Parts: sequence; C-alpha cells; structure tokens
Amino acid sequence: MPAAPATPTTGAPAADASTWMTSLSTEERGWLQMKGITDPSALVQSWKGAEKLVGHPKDQLLVLPKEPKGLADYKDIFGRLGTPAKPEDYGVPVDAKNPDVAANFAKMFHDAMLTKDQAAIVMDRYAGMAKVQMEAVNAAREAKNVADKQALATKWGAAYDQNLAMARGVARKFGMTEEVINSFDKAAGHVALMEFLVKVGQGMGEHEFVDGQPGVGLMTPEQATAELERLKADPEWVRKYVNGGAAENKKMQELLAASLSIKM
Repeated sequence: MPAAPATPTTGAPAADASTWMTSLSTEERGWLQMKGITDPSALVQSWKGAEKLVGHPKDQLLVLPKEPKGLADYKDIFGRLGTPAKPEDYGVPVDAKNPDVAANFAKMFHDAMLTKDQAAIVMDRYAGMAKVQMEAVNAAREAKNVADKQALATKWGAAYDQNLAMARGVARKFGMTEEVINSFDKAAGHVALMEFLVKVGQGMGEHEFVDGQPGVGLMTPEQATAELERLKADPEWVRKYVNGGAAENKKMQELLAASLSIKM
C-alpha cells in the first residue's frame, strides 16, 4: 500500500484565537471581538491604519472634552497650546503711574486662557487704539483752547492785554507759580477762569495787578458800549461834546475804538 502524501509545510502554524487572547482581560477580548479582530495580523493592520489616519504620535494629540460645560474644561488643552500657568507669566509691561493696569490685563488674559503670543497681539492693538484716541482727545482740546482764546480776545477787545496782565497778577498775588500761570490757556474752562481772575483784580483795585500804568483803564467792547450809552444819556456831556469839547471828543474816540475792539 503506497504511503500517504506528506502535508506541505507552509511555515509557522496560524495562531489560535483561544491561545493569543488568553493574556488579555475580558474587556480587551470583548473589544477585539466587537471590532471583528480575530488574529494578531488583523490587530497589527488596525493599529497601522489608526497611526496613518492620525498622523502624529499620541503625545502630540489633543483630546476634546466630551461634554464641556465651560472654558475651564479646556484648561489642559490651552495649557498645552501655550497658556501660562500664572497671570504674572504673561510679562505685561508695568506702568509705574498705573501699576494695577498691567495686573488687570494679565488676569484678564489668564481668565480667557490666551497664549502669550495672543496676549501680545491684544496689547499691541490696544496700545495702538489708545494712542489714536489720545491724539484725537488732545487735538480736540487744542482746538477748543484756540477757540476759547480767540473768543476771549474778541470779548475783551482793546482791553485784552490789560486784562490778561491783571489775571496773571491776581494769580501771582494768591501764590500761583509761573508754571501754573503759563498753563492757563490750556486749562479746561479757560475763559471762565480768566474772567474770574479779572473780576477779582477789579474788585481789589486793578492798578495793583497790571504791569505798567498805560494800559490801566482800557475797556472791553461790552464795557465801552455801555459807557457810550451812559454818556449819550447825559445831557451836559452831550452839550459839551457837540460844542467841540476836547476832553469829550477824545473820550468819544476812545470809547468808539474800544467798542470796535481797536487798540489805540
């Protein structure tokens, strides 16, 4: 009887599922069965496919929270992206005049979980906007100062220099420094301030506050107009003026000039 043909040798025998899975836990075996993985080769292929799909090592991956309830649930993710551990780590420049500003910004950045690079962008943009706004405020203030000075010059007319000297004299009388006095024309409420100082000077005797006597007695257009009306209502003064009185004629010319804001 001829011998039975030998079974061809094809290499190592295939692993039995009951053998290679014995070292795994019940949960792990259940997971493999659910995925349809029945031998080590299928497991290797599944792993290789997962690596190819992900494309990066596990330590470079970020896992999103399943049910986030707020920004705090992303703390680990933002930390890995570059959010500093403490507000102080942002290194926000401190202004010696307003030290709390830097601390407030740093806390805001940390609460929002910004990275240092993101925080730097916000600070740069904020500084730029603040600069533009400050320039606009300064330009508006300067324009108002110019308008106020022009309005005051028109209102005081020929008496402008006299009243200005009087206001400065009153300020010195009450102990104001030259630096403060020189800043009057840039102060808020410039017109009201100067008019107040002039009234104080007039009440105390204007000759005490005006540098040089020739300017004493000059009137504003409003004062000159009022004085003209008063004199025109005085029959005796009108008679002398009509009859060519030199003093009356000179007074009339001065008042007319002052009422028109003309310096004689």
